[in-house]
Amino acid sequence: MMSATQQQQLSIREWHKDNDSAYLISTNPKLLDHSFINASFASPDMYWAKEMPLDQLALMLEYSVTLGLYKYSPEP
Repeated sequence: MMSATQQQQLSIREWHKDNDSAYLISTNPKLLDHSFINASFASPDMYWAKEMPLDQLALMLEYSVTLGLYKYSPEP
């Protein structure tokens, strides 16, 4: 039986948008910054969430469907 991580890796999807700024939308869980997510949970802007131990956050994300939006500089 495959773990949740293995199943997610089989179904990773990515979309790119290139213009003056380049964007990537991805379901790849390896791109997620756990510290950034936890800091966002601690923010008053996300009043419905709360910071959690990083091991619990990692476990939660492993069994979640995730979608990240990333801005990057395209290579010339």
